Amino acid sequence: DRGARNNRSFEALAIDTVGRRAYVATEAALAQDGPLPGPDQPSPVRIQSIDLVTGQPGRAWVYPVEPLPLQPLLPGLPAVNGLTEMLWLGQDRFLMLERGFTPLGGHTARLWLASAAYATNVAGRQALAGTRWIPMEKRLWLDLASLRHGDGSPFVPDNFEAMGWGPPDPATGAPTLVLVSDDNFAPHQQTQFVALALG
Repeated sequence: DRGARNNRSFEALAIDTVGRRAYVATEAALAQDGPLPGPDQPSPVRIQSIDLVTGQPGRAWVYPVEPLPLQPLLPGLPAVNGLTEMLWLGQDRFLMLERGFTPLGGHTARLWLASAAYATNVAGRQALAGTRWIPMEKRLWLDLASLRHGDGSPFVPDNFEAMGWGPPDPATGAPTLVLVSDDNFAPHQQTQFVALALG
C-alpha cells in the first residue's frame, strides 16, 4: 500500500545543465499518492529534483498523467498510460512524453509541455492522497499519431519510452528532437526512431 507499483517505478529522467539538477519521475502515481490512470482518472506523479552537487533532494511537484487514451476493446483486457520520459526546457518547464497501450488497440505517444511555475512544492510529503496541492500546468504539444510518412500514409506509434536532443537539421539549422521506442524484444513490435525538426 506504499511505494512504486509493479512496473510503474522510475522511468523518466531530465537534466538541468545550468542549475546542475536532475529530475526523476515514476511512470504512474505511488500507491500512497493516488490511482493509476483510469478511463476518466488522471494519475498524480511526483517530479522530484535532486541537486547533482550535494546529492540532496530539492523541490518536487505533481504532474498529472492523463487518463487512459485508449479504452480496452474487450472486457478484461489491460490498458495503461504513463510518463516515460521528460526533457528540461529551462525555468521549471519540461517536455513530457506519455505512452499508452491496450491489447488490440495498440500504442499512443503524446508530447506535453508542462510548467511548474504555479505548482505546489510537495517535497517531503509522505503521501499526496488526502492533501491539497496545485499540479503542474500542461498542454498538448504533439500527438505522434498525427504524423505522416513521406508517402502520406499515417504513422503508427509503437512503445515510445525515450527522447533527447539531436543534431541541428541540416537544411534549416533548427534543433531536432529524437524519440525512440522500446520493442520489448517482441517479434510483433518495432524499434522506431523519429526525428522532428523544431524550426
